[in-house]
Amino acid sequence: MEKFKQNSELYEKEADVPIDNRGGQIGGQIILIERQSEIIQLIKSNSKISRNQISEKLKINESAIQKHLNALKSKGVLKRVGGTRGYWEVMELGNRLKKFLS
Repeated sequence: MEKFKQNSELYEKEADVPIDNRGGQIGGQIILIERQSEIIQLIKSNSKISRNQISEKLKINESAIQKHLNALKSKGVLKRVGGTRGYWEVMELGNRLKKFLS
């Protein structure tokens, strides 16, 4: 999908929807950057996956993973249940979820 800038906002040509390349929320939609989408997929396949395991699979450091997890939690996409021995819960958001591939 082609991206372009207009009035300092990034848009996707096909959908003509404003995109926040930091993974922010625009117009009621929840925008995920590519890494956040990858993290969600890993969590969907194993809800008990650790931050360390995500880091190893994506080959990025744990502090970066933590920043993405915090962003996903603040967007209401992800919830941690039960602390360190708990599991991840991916929230059902219907058509509000939109991926931004960087």
